Amino acid sequence: MATLVHEARVFARLTADTPRPWGAVAAAAGIGGAILTLTLVTYSPAIDGPYSEHRASVFLALLAAAVAAVLQLWRRVSGVAVFLAILLALIPAPLLHAVRSANAQATLERRLTGAASHTAVFDFTAQGDARLSVAGEEVVLRAPAGTLGFLTVRAPAASQRIDLPRALARAGETPVREEVTFGAAITRDNVYFVLVETERLLAELTPWGVALTLRGDRGTPATASLSNVVANGAFHTWALSRTAGRMSLTRDGVEIWSGADSGAFGFVRLGETRTDQEHGGTLRLRDFSYRRASA
Repeated sequence: MATLVHEARVFARLTADTPRPWGAVAAAAGIGGAILTLTLVTYSPAIDGPYSEHRASVFLALLAAAVAAVLQLWRRVSGVAVFLAILLALIPAPLLHAVRSANAQATLERRLTGAASHTAVFDFTAQGDARLSVAGEEVVLRAPAGTLGFLTVRAPAASQRIDLPRALARAGETPVREEVTFGAAITRDNVYFVLVETERLLAELTPWGVALTLRGDRGTPATASLSNVVANGAFHTWALSRTAGRMSLTRDGVEIWSGADSGAFGFVRLGETRTDQEHGGTLRLRDFSYRRASA
């Protein structure tokens, strides 16, 4: 027993005399501080989300590094161990920022790869006599006047991918770029047929061209009538996009309208979302793609 007590006293004396590796702490703090500073300086809302959350992740990294340093110093381990412990605590937040930045050009997409694949791309909503069918390479949506029949694009699933920029991975975030492109022949039964609708815009085909309704965050929706006559039943390729603060609508590659970007699409719908007697008709969809990107 006396031997054990003696050994314990010797060990305590030796550890008390062991110098703490302050140089390793300073080196790790310098390197880690530079990395965290760079992480803050290169902040981007599209990459990192709200600045408050980004700043909080950096603060937690600093806190974790401080705890790691105290624990390692208390254990009186080698300078190398202290250095590695501090850096390992600091690295996760900057590393996630770096990976998301590297994926800044990533694009998420929903694409119609054949008429039969429509169930993987769209959700079909119908009331009354509206119906959806496949005829060869076309998806045919029939919505008579007084009925509701439209396709809603399924948003690309990315909520579980932490490696993607926040503008892509979070449904509530605003992506920098969005584009929906589709080839379709639309036959109006009456005056109007909904070409495409988003949370911010409604485009309808009419006998005199395309009628637009723009919805802002407040106030009365703005309307515009484009005297760009579309022959009833004719096939065209349409594209609605938003990028660099602008939104535009093109037909067969020619821009027919552009305006200020009022925000994310929110949802994308094709077909009759109105049930009044002035609407109704048939949509024959041949190809479709929806893309969203953070930059």
